[in-house]
Amino acid sequence: MRFRLSTPDDVARGIGEPGHAGGGSGLPPELEAQVLQQFADRYYRGWLDEELPALAGRTPRSAAKLKTQRAKVAALLREIERTPSGGVAVDLGWMWEELGLSDLR
Repeated sequence: MRFRLSTPDDVARGIGEPGHAGGGSGLPPELEAQVLQQFADRYYRGWLDEELPALAGRTPRSAAKLKTQRAKVAALLREIERTPSGGVAVDLGWMWEELGLSDLR
């Protein structure tokens, strides 16, 4: 099973993180890292309520409540954790807890 995920790496490319096309952002590295972290946090909070084709049009939040979909949501979370995130630290521990999937981690 494969899932296509969008990550904060897209933002990193857009603002010109070293190693990506697009020139520098002009921000001090600490501020740039903070902006990217805030984006990642907002992105993943919103992701919980997005209808996903991989979950038959359900949101991760609603699918996690269904016995038949819990393993699929857990697989998506594992995939996100394995995917490079443009230098942004992505800790999804809170998401496993919020979705009630800690037992599948």
